[in-house]
Amino acid sequence: MEFVEIARFNSRLEAESIGHALDPYDIPFLVQSPDVGMFGPGMIGTSPAGARLLVPRDRVEEVRELLNCVVEIPEGALDGEAGAPDPGREPERPERARLRRMLAERSYRKRRVTLASGRESDFYFDSKQTVLDAEGAELTAREFFHAISRLPEFEALAAFGGLELGSVPIGGALSVISHQAGHPLAHLVIRKQPKGHGTRAAIEGAALVPAGSAVVVIEDVVTTGGSSLSAARRLVEAGFEVRTLVTLIDREEGGREAVEAAGLKLVSLFARSDFA
Repeated sequence: MEFVEIARFNSRLEAESIGHALDPYDIPFLVQSPDVGMFGPGMIGTSPAGARLLVPRDRVEEVRELLNCVVEIPEGALDGEAGAPDPGREPERPERARLRRMLAERSYRKRRVTLASGRESDFYFDSKQTVLDAEGAELTAREFFHAISRLPEFEALAAFGGLELGSVPIGGALSVISHQAGHPLAHLVIRKQPKGHGTRAAIEGAALVPAGSAVVVIEDVVTTGGSSLSAARRLVEAGFEVRTLVTLIDREEGGREAVEAAGLKLVSLFARSDFA
């Protein structure tokens, strides 16, 4: 059974209350929230990323009609189309706006640099100036989890992974946020070179995740997509399933096309055009 978003609310409690109005009609529902609210799961606190009410795709129109008749729906909750949400169309949430401002002020630089890909560029994103800050780390992790929670494979995801060093500070915060949200994801750190002593591990944390598990790749910045595809390849070779790469910033220099050409999906929280 495929579930799709029908409405969005400020808190999980509010979404669950509306969902239970469907109980007399034998219509199942799910509530999905990247956050746990101000006071923890099931409490009344507002969820900064919102709570999503999902229903079976084949009963969307019936649910719309029922909800409009049997309960009072908060203004704007049903404005979106049913189906996968389009991040480009939704109003910018305050937390996302705050993170964008932090990235613009701390991480975006207009100057000549040589990138990891070897290319010359007249601008640079130093994500660490944002993600190593306490507030920046939390905001970044919440935005990553918000994006990951909307992926079709979210329910099956067991972990996320990325190459050292760019993804590591993001991953540390993201693992905590995922646990708080009730869908704990293991953090896999892909070494550029296998450890030369001790366990000689090539992927730290791999022993925590069963072979064959679904894993999403995380990245701080995507330029050509080479590093991200390398991370995906390493994870697949280790026995995991990878469908999607999620990056903080897409420099819009061919990375998306390269990722898609490899049969994967790229989700970017921000792009160069958000700062230019």
